[in-house]
Amino acid sequence: MPGHAQLPQLTDRQRTIFFELLKGRSSKEVARALHISPATVAKHREHIYARLDVNRVSELARYAGGDGERVLTCREQEIVHLLQLGWTSARIARHLGLSTYTVQTHRQHIRGKRPP
Repeated sequence: MPGHAQLPQLTDRQRTIFFELLKGRSSKEVARALHISPATVAKHREHIYARLDVNRVSELARYAGGDGERVLTCREQEIVHLLQLGWTSARIARHLGLSTYTVQTHRQHIRGKRPP
């Protein structure tokens, strides 16, 4: 992952939140870990997206991989592992505390990042 010097357009707090989001953590989880409100995380997230010109968390991974490398987020890696174990999307969702729709969305992002 890039060091602070490689994300100079972000503040220290934004960098911290950036790396937490890359780990696949929700805004609520980040807020709890940093002892701030979910609304504050959402505002930082909004500024991060604007400064890096991205629209979703999965796009943040390109800043972690460098040179356009398609990197799976920690959450995506976790889902891949569970899929390899033969788990269904519904079982993964229950296990990770996500909706089935969210797991399906992660699966689409994973497919989009895999080489042809």
